[in-house]
Amino acid sequence: MIDVEYGPAYLKVTGHAGSAPKGEDLVCAAASMLVGTLQRVMKRIVKEEMVTFELHLVEDGNAIFLSERSDEALASFEVIQDGFCLLAEQYPAYITVKRVDWNGPRIPRLHRNWGSEFEETEM
Repeated sequence: MIDVEYGPAYLKVTGHAGSAPKGEDLVCAAASMLVGTLQRVMKRIVKEEMVTFELHLVEDGNAIFLSERSDEALASFEVIQDGFCLLAEQYPAYITVKRVDWNGPRIPRLHRNWGSEFEETEM
């Protein structure tokens, strides 16, 4: 089961759909494309708008995205979040989506400067 939590400029994706064998799972493939799209778009927004963006790679493809709330970042998160909602409507046995108001504490993170490797930092 893929679990998605989202809020303004926040997205957390964990788990695997398990709808088919590895390499044939269309639900996982769709979720991976949404995550990859947000990562690519936020990379461009960071360069153009100089906003702060954090990507926490937890393990095995799980991810947490956090960003400053610029207009373009908020719009990008909203489109990806809508994509996850649509995916959950089509495949409710394999993905859950929940809106949260995330104002929690900072978490230890893997920080990436786009020209370098990930480096571990404590927040």
